[in-house]
Amino acid sequence: MTSIRRVGDRVWFVPQRTSYFYETLPCIDAATSGYTAVAFSIRAPKDASITLEVQTMDNCAASTYNSTYRSVGGFAGRPQRLKIPLDTFQGANMNAVFAFTWSTFDFYSDKNFMWQLADVELVCNCTGHRVAGVEQVCTA
Repeated sequence: MTSIRRVGDRVWFVPQRTSYFYETLPCIDAATSGYTAVAFSIRAPKDASITLEVQTMDNCAASTYNSTYRSVGGFAGRPQRLKIPLDTFQGANMNAVFAFTWSTFDFYSDKNFMWQLADVELVCNCTGHRVAGVEQVCTA
């Protein structure tokens, strides 16, 4: 990261191409627990893209993990709440999820843009509408 800081419950940062941010959780059986998506708030440059990785294991007792990646793009240039369906991580074992990583911050405009990431959570049976393959979550 070129710079990073926490303000309240949000992380603000200016990434480099090789920067990454990750969120770990106790190993969880997301499929059996009814989780259908990972949701998060993000502020990213308009039309930027990132790589979102889910780290899973064969089971929660395993000592090694597997990574499954997907691209997320079409950002609006303003804070927005996204919901990424877990079934879009093709081939990932959702019976043993333990981390998500945001990386490969790809953008072509302002290299000093202050990105924001906050409110990461697994969500159950939520519905929304898809924009560029990403379900949008309405917040109250």
